[in-house]
Amino acid sequence: MLKETSLSRPGSPARLLRPILWSVLLGALSAPWASASLWESSSWALTGDLAAELAYDSNIFGRADGDSDVSLTATPALHWKRKGSVTRLDIDLSADFRHFFEYDDQDAIDPSLRITYRYPETEETLTSHQIDFVAESRSSVNLNVGDRTSWETLRGVWFGTLRDTGKTQVLGRVGSEYVDYSDWGTKNLDFFAGLGLGWLRTELMQLYVNYDFEYEDVTSTRSGVLDSDRTSHGINFGVRGELSPKMEGSANFGVRNIRFSGGINRSGWDWFADADLTWRLHERQSFSITASRRNRFDPNGNPYNDTYFRLSMYQGITTSLSGNIGIGWSSFGYIDDEGNISEERRDDMFQVSASLNYRPSARFEADCRIEWYNKDSNSEIYTFNRTRLSLRASYHF
Repeated sequence: MLKETSLSRPGSPARLLRPILWSVLLGALSAPWASASLWESSSWALTGDLAAELAYDSNIFGRADGDSDVSLTATPALHWKRKGSVTRLDIDLSADFRHFFEYDDQDAIDPSLRITYRYPETEETLTSHQIDFVAESRSSVNLNVGDRTSWETLRGVWFGTLRDTGKTQVLGRVGSEYVDYSDWGTKNLDFFAGLGLGWLRTELMQLYVNYDFEYEDVTSTRSGVLDSDRTSHGINFGVRGELSPKMEGSANFGVRNIRFSGGINRSGWDWFADADLTWRLHERQSFSITASRRNRFDPNGNPYNDTYFRLSMYQGITTSLSGNIGIGWSSFGYIDDEGNISEERRDDMFQVSASLNYRPSARFEADCRIEWYNKDSNSEIYTFNRTRLSLRASYHF
């Protein structure tokens, strides 16, 4: 099960972070007087961002006895992009420098490298080949764990068209993801592959059916935590692209046979679904729906069911001012030996958020955001309210 410990009190301060944070913040504030661009040619462009965020969090550990704190985050980023080509190649390098004013033992530096390749990159057709590579470190509050966690991720994915006859395609997908929860002593290695058939309803809308195989191995160095494996075979049906003149996105539904072994032994059938849809009423107003139901592993190597739904609305107010409001619900529950949701730990969480964005030019933007969480659980330590307020400014060059 998840650990239930008292709060970690500040230990040795990460004093070296402060001068880095302030220097990057000052750089962001002075950026409007800096050079308008870094480097550019007819085929390539090197751009960048400088961002700073000041945030108040009423519950930085995400549990009933969690304390509040104020944090300052500075994020410099570089973007290398290909121009004037039907082939898209983006290389993004960034780092989050985060400092907590009270719990400075939670200070962190999180670098990230992301590479994306797409072909073709046009508005007239769907992408036929895409490669994504991610190598990054992340740290944040995990509301399922009830603590702040850090992890390193290495992921590579290819998906695309193996054969195209015009209206029908043979689709393929292969990839792997490695996640190291360093402070929990747990490592997840995930390998997945798929093969399917697609049908172009229009040039920008594809229907498909896929067979997917996935294997996930969880190893742990923590005492009392058993290694676990998950193997699944599934079939899913979906659609992606421009579903109507005003709606775009993707949705899929499937069934699969899952076998857990090692720390937990059971097998059975399960269903899963994902949706990410945007409905644009007009240029200044849109609605988005995001939903997902999946079985996953927590940092302790325990399997759980994760269900999520969110509805949000974007509203343009003026040419430079816009707002966004959203509501969300998620459900978390451990999977027992019989394949059912365990009564030992079940959570439901409701979330409301609102933000205001000000962008007077293509280079500068600022936004303020408020988020409120209400979590109910049959375990008292995971029942809490949480409020987060943030102010963020960024300069693009």
